[in-house]
Formats: sequence, C-alpha cells, structure tokens
Amino acid sequence: MENFLNSVETQELFSSLSERGFAQLKNKATQELATRALAMARANLKDFNQAKIGQGNEKSRVEEIRKDQTLWIEEPMLRNLPGLKRLYEDLSLLSREKLYLPVKSYECHFSLYQDGDFYRRHRDRHKGSTHRLLTVLFYLNDLLPKQGGALRIFMEN
Repeated sequence: MENFLNSVETQELFSSLSERGFAQLKNKATQELATRALAMARANLKDFNQAKIGQGNEKSRVEEIRKDQTLWIEEPMLRNLPGLKRLYEDLSLLSREKLYLPVKSYECHFSLYQDGDFYRRHRDRHKGSTHRLLTVLFYLNDLLPKQGGALRIFMEN
C-alpha cells in the first residue's frame, strides 16, 4: 500500500521536524477527506463538549486558558474518515522509522472555535507524560489571517 506522503514530502517533513521542531504541509488532504471531515463535525455539533485541560481525573474547564469546544474522534467515527486514519497511521509509522520516536498510538478530536474563543499558550504534552510525542493539526476552514485562527508555535529557546 502506498504511503500518504511521497518520498520527497517525507524527507522535507522529517528534516523540518528535526531541524526546526515543526513542519507544515499545506493542502495535503484531499477535497474528499476535508469535505467528509467537515460534514462529520457538522453532523455531530450537538456532541461537542466544552474543552478541558489536564488529563485523567485532573481534567477541568479553565476558561482563562481555553475557551473552545471539542469532539473526540473515536474509532467508529474514524472508520468513516479512512483518509484521516491513513494519514495518522503513516505519520506514526514514519515517525518511528525516521525519527526513532516510540509512537504507539494516536488520538484525534475536532475543535470548534466560535468568535472570541481561544486556547492560550500551552504544551500539548502533559508534564511527566510519555504520550503526545507529535501534534498534528488538520484545519477544515479557510480563514484569512485578519479573521483570526492564527497558530503560534513557541519554541523552547
């Protein structure tokens, strides 16, 4: 089975991750995948919950840090998005092979930001945790910079 990324994209992606700590692939998803994912999110709007921070029993809603809604994409939903599942599986495999990261699994969720919603500067990896070695963002909107929705990446240094 062919990988989601071709060999040139794979090399560029992992070179960027190694050198800069992040990488960006624009317009990699097919229109069909984006359309299906957006339709799924819209069909499940009633199931979105107020986003929380923390993990396990320590999860809590802290509106000064995060004010958006999330819907976790569990396996039954992911089966209806084979392109997304394939992307995450390929990235997991390539991360193990190219970066020697012990990626064993992945988790996915939709995030919904209404006007005025935000998520303050944070780490995706919880303190003391060995999970969340990589974060992948898959945007389903076409916001212009003046409309908001900017992603800021803060490096350690």
